[in-house]
Amino acid sequence: MQVRCRLTVLAGVAGGIGGMAVATRQGISDVQYVMIDDLPSVAEASDNHSPELAQRLTVPTAVDGQSDGTLSDFFQFEARQGEQIACEVVASRLGWDYDALVRICGPDGTECLLLDDDPATGADPRGLFTAPKAGWYRIELRDHRYKPEGRYRLRLGHVPFATCAQPLVVPAGVATHLAATDIAGRRHGPRELLIAAASGPLPGILVMPLAAMPESPGSGSVLVGVTDLPVAYESPADASAASSTAQTPSIALPAVLAGTLQQPGEVDHYRFAARKGVSVQFRAMSRSLGSPAVISLRVADAAGKRLAENPPSDSDEPVWSFVPPEDGVYELQVGDLIGRGGPDFSYAVVARPGPSFALQLKNDKNNRWRHAAPPGGVLALDVQCQRQGEDGPIELAIDSPRAGWQIVPGRLPAKANEARVYLIAPQDFAPGEITSLRLVGRTSSSEGGWVSLSTLAVLRAARPACPYPPAWHDGLLFVSGLAGESPWFRAEPVSREVFLPRQVGSARLEVKVDRLSDAFRQGNLTFVPLGLPSNVSVDAKRKDEGSSELWELTFKGPANLPESNHFVRFFLVGEAGGQFRGFWSGDIKLQVASPLRLAVQWPAAWVPGQVHPVHVAVTRLGSDPQPVELRLKTLPRGLRGPEPVTLAADASQATLHVTVTEDAPVGTDLALVVVARTRYGETNIEVESAPQTLPIKAP
Repeated sequence: MQVRCRLTVLAGVAGGIGGMAVATRQGISDVQYVMIDDLPSVAEASDNHSPELAQRLTVPTAVDGQSDGTLSDFFQFEARQGEQIACEVVASRLGWDYDALVRICGPDGTECLLLDDDPATGADPRGLFTAPKAGWYRIELRDHRYKPEGRYRLRLGHVPFATCAQPLVVPAGVATHLAATDIAGRRHGPRELLIAAASGPLPGILVMPLAAMPESPGSGSVLVGVTDLPVAYESPADASAASSTAQTPSIALPAVLAGTLQQPGEVDHYRFAARKGVSVQFRAMSRSLGSPAVISLRVADAAGKRLAENPPSDSDEPVWSFVPPEDGVYELQVGDLIGRGGPDFSYAVVARPGPSFALQLKNDKNNRWRHAAPPGGVLALDVQCQRQGEDGPIELAIDSPRAGWQIVPGRLPAKANEARVYLIAPQDFAPGEITSLRLVGRTSSSEGGWVSLSTLAVLRAARPACPYPPAWHDGLLFVSGLAGESPWFRAEPVSREVFLPRQVGSARLEVKVDRLSDAFRQGNLTFVPLGLPSNVSVDAKRKDEGSSELWELTFKGPANLPESNHFVRFFLVGEAGGQFRGFWSGDIKLQVASPLRLAVQWPAAWVPGQVHPVHVAVTRLGSDPQPVELRLKTLPRGLRGPEPVTLAADASQATLHVTVTEDAPVGTDLALVVVARTRYGETNIEVESAPQTLPIKAP
């Protein structure tokens, strides 16, 4: 099915890469990147495959075209002597598989400009053409691999093609002067920018528009990160010798360190205080915000002696942790990996001491960033957690403009590095409705607030031609509504109560499951427990086959658990054909207790020469009553006790007779304890009464 539509972009929206998706009652499309551009557009001519048939263009303009494999596309435009015209191809940034090569030739066929890969935009070349004399100039454009069908957008004009902002990151709530340099070396700005609020170390990305030349339409834009952390900017001393930092004050962490590597070989220096053994995490940002810089990080001591550097990785933006060997002042050295530099080689480094973590969607064929679900339907995400000293549980939540979403489970367990989580759609999610959401997490000690799940690895794998997807797309999941349907299955616990003997650490519960849909006859079933004590887990095992089946859930925990009561629920997830449906079990009472309890009635005092009865009442819990042996613990001098007494499995009371000898020391206090022994299943159980201290009194 194809859809034709007309989109109207609101006035004042900055140019750049946007996106759109289409939802119907049957599902949702892939996200299509679109170029928001105020240059006038024309379509590529179908016969412009020779210099003689070059398509005429009027600058400024933008051409939307497609590769014809081995055939080049030719265009021609008229320019005045000395006129500067910016030229760029936008293809890989839109996710299109087109590796452009651009040649601009003069009226006599002499090559004036050759454009290939760009340090900032990768396979999308761009450059500035200056006409040596007045006349007509010819553009030859092709995929240098001669690969057909790749789409492109060729842009020509007096447009400020800026690579990135200076600085790359600005603090929320603080007026900051922001500037950018275009490919002609012109500086745009500075302009004052004030963002009211943000949340987290780098919660948002702004698009800053750049005005066009007065005589020409068209505009440009740069990406700007926004943070709640303080931002420390490189000082003028950073561009000189490293030794000049000796007098530079230390930067209080956490903070964002921002600068520009103005010259080739330049290294910027930042001093910070750190404590022995407390790791400091550094996260570099450059390429994702439009900078050509590939950042290299090193740490030196206060004297400038190098101590460590980030190891090689596949990422152009390293994430690295340094563990200080001693308390003191250290120096972070920031440079380009291969020593490049220039006015657009900007960077930002988030520096944060102490434990931290990052969430990412597992790069797996089963994980997607677009989903469809009926009301109450289920989405499954495999989440990976990269921990840097943060071993505690991580609370999970859903950030969405659409209310009504639920997440199961609502936390990652302590030390867990990977888990499957389920997102449950609102009960009133309408067919064809479309919404977006982000999965976020935080710990009890998270000073930086919520951390958003990254989907960058999955996006790159799905669109290898686009190594740096638009910043807004990272972590953003799209969901559309499907029509409601009959349930796939239902489940009913055999009992609504589970007794977990604390000395045994194991209990079982049976659940009946009825498969109601042909689509789920052979589907998988997963039990997700909610509300369990932190040290108790549940294993589920199917006991029989058929449309009506029985499952056995085994509750497991360490021996001698503390006594407690809990209300547990299970979320059952059915999976078939890549689709998921859910069912709630309702509350189940989980009682953690000893299977044996004692109540002892003691005499008021011990009297020499008399026999005193000690009445013992036994209460059994659970479903396995067995005989109980009762005895008195070690007797003190002056008391004689009976032989152990055994209660039958159906008896609950017994009397132990204690004899006080004639020579028992009057005026002293004696303590006694009743001990009960039994079995629960195959486990020996022993419990004791609370000690009872009684005086010895004269007759």
